[in-house]
Amino acid sequence: DHDTALGRCWAADVPAFITIRLARRIKVHAFTIDHVDRQIAITSTTSPKIVEFYAVIGSPDAATRIYDNVDAFNAEGAPSPAQIKLATSHFDPTDKDGPIRIYHLDDRTVEIMARYPIEHVKFRIAQSHGEEYACVYRLRVHGQIDETGTHGDKYLN
Repeated sequence: DHDTALGRCWAADVPAFITIRLARRIKVHAFTIDHVDRQIAITSTTSPKIVEFYAVIGSPDAATRIYDNVDAFNAEGAPSPAQIKLATSHFDPTDKDGPIRIYHLDDRTVEIMARYPIEHVKFRIAQSHGEEYACVYRLRVHGQIDETGTHGDKYLN
């Protein structure tokens, strides 16, 4: 749904998680967060402030192999058996660029993830701009479709 009218959002207590199965496997390189335009928003305190973006991986062995290639993936330590943090973004609803923000993964992460197409991603809304909940109007994931139909690693399924 492309409707970003005031109140037509996914609202959840923070921290909040949402896992999405993509229509096709992709070599992920960016994600987008939409919020209602600040000119019609009643308040900006419900907008997400810190958003984490993860690749969901089917196997602990595969997650470890990917993690070993990029030591900046997860500064807190070893990866989860099922996910690898690809990015942390800071959303500012008062930014003059408008309510739609695209966040590009860093070049090294894109390079590594090009070898590991994924079909599941996870967003974690870690913090809002003041409320105990956050409203998200639209989430998008960008990447190149994996035309091979394989992962390059049988354990990523």
